[in-house]
Amino acid sequence: MEEKINTKAIAQYSAAFTQKAVERYFHSRDRISGPDLLTLTSSRQANLFTVHALMKAWKTESEKMRSPYFDYTAEPVRAALREFQNTLSNHISVDKTTLTPIVEKSVEKTLMVILDPYDFYAEMLDVDGKGFLRVEDLRSEIRYLKINSKPMELLLDKLKGKELVSGKEAFALLDQILEAVHFSPEEFDAHLAQLAEVLPLSAEQFFEVIPDPRKAKAAPKPSEPEKPVAAKPAESPRKTLADDLNRIQSLKESLTINQKFMFTKMLFKGDFEAFVTAVDFIDSCATFSEATQFVEKTYPDWDKESEEFAEFVELLEKRFS
Repeated sequence: MEEKINTKAIAQYSAAFTQKAVERYFHSRDRISGPDLLTLTSSRQANLFTVHALMKAWKTESEKMRSPYFDYTAEPVRAALREFQNTLSNHISVDKTTLTPIVEKSVEKTLMVILDPYDFYAEMLDVDGKGFLRVEDLRSEIRYLKINSKPMELLLDKLKGKELVSGKEAFALLDQILEAVHFSPEEFDAHLAQLAEVLPLSAEQFFEVIPDPRKAKAAPKPSEPEKPVAAKPAESPRKTLADDLNRIQSLKESLTINQKFMFTKMLFKGDFEAFVTAVDFIDSCATFSEATQFVEKTYPDWDKESEEFAEFVELLEKRFS
């Protein structure tokens, strides 16, 4: 059996956590200031995500202030705007109703980056690979990321000098980084312990077991023996142009970053280094039979009815077709 992240459980915990944290603060106050946001909850990461969300909202609002009748690129105007923004940032004041959904989302993001950083990265870089990312916006987000942040910091280093990057390019660069550093997520006990100061939790409650769909089948009734039929000479299968086009030269090179995230999480229990080692060995195999024997011998516990296993085997077939 395999496990997958339970987003419903994460949402439920985040709502309950936020209610306790917010009620505790606003019990004797009507509004919260900027400095207090940094200590609102027991999780530093959740607090930083909240501050970042407010700063993004402020940036969006400030863009609406721009008028077509003025030159906002003029240096005196830009300097005045910076001073105005800095002054406002030192006078943050938010009421309970406005703040609650922001904190709730911040706690959800915190749990995701702790328990499932691969999906968190994919979401951060636009999981569908559509459109372009502004590198400065990405830099701003990563500035507030303190858990499992190393791969994203290295990604920023590779994006130096660029203003825009496509989601596809960002995925490809992150893929190279994860492989180069043999990334493994940080141990999550200490991070979860911070959240537990407000509301107890365990990692297990955020994962759901995917039940084994295989059911025992009744043995088929023996059929009456058929009369032997003279066998026709077997024709050797002919390779078609489609076969050649579908064939992949390297399993390692053919995998998308989403496939790597998925296989690492669902088949290799989050161990990216073990995943890379296995793929390298499979690419060194001479035949499909040799590759599948390696998989069966090394990973006997894999759920052979799972979608991830089926997709992995399909890629092996294309690799050795």
